[in-house]
Amino acid sequence: MAQVSHQEHGKKVRDMFGRIAGWYDFLNHFLSAGQDIYWRYRQVKLVRPGKKYPDVKVLAMDFTHQMLACGKVKKLEGKHAERSESIAAVQADGRVLPLPDNCLDGATISFGIRNILPREDCYKEVL
Repeated sequence: MAQVSHQEHGKKVRDMFGRIAGWYDFLNHFLSAGQDIYWRYRQVKLVRPGKKYPDVKVLAMDFTHQMLACGKVKKLEGKHAERSESIAAVQADGRVLPLPDNCLDGATISFGIRNILPREDCYKEVL
């Protein structure tokens, strides 16, 4: 089996998530037997920036434009429109974030780490 370059892998990941963006939450619920709901709950409970810092600004970053578009509809429009002032959606590669060094107070990543190669590049970038 031929070795796939990191660039080719990234293109495959972007293409796949572009195709499944509208189904992503359902697929996570189904494939994890609902555990993803608990995992998200725990992550938010540990971070909870809005409770400690009501003026917090959040960057929601994803490698795929379609995933950001679905997230925007789900979390920033309609009954959640007030969030749009504190959350910005940004398309970005976790290995090379479009930010200056040392400009964030914190960072989290959920399921995306499994799709980033080489992962060490992402770890270095976040740290």
